[in-house]
Amino acid sequence: MKMLFLQPRISYYIGGGELIPISQMIELKKRGHEIHLITTGTDKETEYFKKVKESKIKVYEPSNTKFFEKPLNDKDLFNFWKKESFDLQLKSRKIIKDINPDILVSQHTLDLKFIERHPIVLNLHGIPDSRIEFYVSVLKKVDLIISVSDKIKAAWRRLYPEFSRKINIVIRNGIDTDFFKPRRVKKIYDIIYVGRLIKVKGVRKLIRSQKNSRLKLIIIGEGPEKQKLIDLSKKLDVDAKFMDYVNMEKLPYLYSESKIAVFPSLKREGILTTMLEAMSCGVPVVTTTGGSMNEAINMGGGLIVLAGDITALSKGISYLLERYRSFGKVARNNIINNFSIKRNVDEIEKTYIKLVSSK
Repeated sequence: MKMLFLQPRISYYIGGGELIPISQMIELKKRGHEIHLITTGTDKETEYFKKVKESKIKVYEPSNTKFFEKPLNDKDLFNFWKKESFDLQLKSRKIIKDINPDILVSQHTLDLKFIERHPIVLNLHGIPDSRIEFYVSVLKKVDLIISVSDKIKAAWRRLYPEFSRKINIVIRNGIDTDFFKPRRVKKIYDIIYVGRLIKVKGVRKLIRSQKNSRLKLIIIGEGPEKQKLIDLSKKLDVDAKFMDYVNMEKLPYLYSESKIAVFPSLKREGILTTMLEAMSCGVPVVTTTGGSMNEAINMGGGLIVLAGDITALSKGISYLLERYRSFGKVARNNIINNFSIKRNVDEIEKTYIKLVSSK
């Protein structure tokens, strides 16, 4: 099957909506499918994007991005992505026509406004704060909508009830369990957090929950909250080491050097890719009700606490630190059995083939 992935930010941005399709494309390529990718050109390619090129996937970069000097807040970042996405779509029309794919795949509603090629698959990774009216025209024309969690499916149905019948498939994310696996290293950190440093991720709550504690934290990521979080950790005497996004080869080792992982999201999340990575490395997780994470944690390997509740977060961390070895084994088995990239692509492959054969 000839598949075209249309994804503006995948070349330079690290997020679940970028990491998961990279793994999917590589796995689909291994299975003999013809995979094409249209994305934004950049001089700041991520290590993950370089893996796409190394896998011999055909990459097209009809437009280039100019980076901002400092991290943007959510609103400004969305507007930046919107402009970038629209520009890429308009410049991709001839490429799409020339490729003539059997199926076109996108990870964001934003990226399909000017696309008419069918069949179109839209993957839903998160939940908007409110209904966005121009999404209606996109939802109307897509042929298949896949949600990565039951909670995301339910939320989009509430926001867009006229498309409830179309928003009916859930395929949970999968990761490379052969790469994200426990490594034989000494435990250095009590707690690890990996992700964007923005308010909705709840990292302030994590730092506040450890006020004057003796625990050692490592916080990996970038974003507009970073300096504020550094200042807060110093003010509250929290032993927190901050790192920018690290080379992907180092990440399994950093997970394995940590006793537990904490993802204190406040709202809007799907099933966090970084959470699955940590669990796959045998690191149990404390996370919150602020997303779909319970759909993974309920199968074992961690705890769920009320989003925004600092006391509950602190107690959950203390409880899991006393039992991290036993919880870690369960976490690893959970990911192997339920969230591997091979299992994920098995479901995707069947779904795509069924869609194409029906056209």
